Amino acid sequence: MSTPEQGHTSYEIPITRSCFGCGTENDAGLGLKPVRDGPVVRAEYRPRAAHRGFTRTLHGGIIAALFDEVTAMAVATEVGAFTATVELTVRFRAPVPMEEGLLLEARDAGPCPEDPRRRVAEATLTGEGGELYATARGVYQPLSIEKLGRFIEVPEER
Repeated sequence: MSTPEQGHTSYEIPITRSCFGCGTENDAGLGLKPVRDGPVVRAEYRPRAAHRGFTRTLHGGIIAALFDEVTAMAVATEVGAFTATVELTVRFRAPVPMEEGLLLEARDAGPCPEDPRRRVAEATLTGEGGELYATARGVYQPLSIEKLGRFIEVPEER
């Protein structure tokens, strides 16, 4: 996992091509382009018809997937390692309309009180007018390079 050059506070986060959240080669995915800006990871999202729940609202599972992506990235960029989701709690505060652009913001909240090897992240989902639609809290396990092989193909060193 790469980190920004010393002194830079804003940078685009490296992604994996096949990822549902940020992958550039996943046509069914969310297409997020997260950016780290100081302590905050931000991503914009415009709902797609295929991600609809009720006729006029975004599906709750898609909202959870959006949160999982940005909270994991907040932790990963903080610790400099890929992470695995251990727990994700989403609080839905209002129906999310399909016609509106959305903003996700997440930040690493530090070690998990129950298990300091893990990290906590918190996030919000707001609309263009600033309405708060949902919040989330996730717990993430940073992965060693050995454990990372369970999740992705790790290129062999040359």
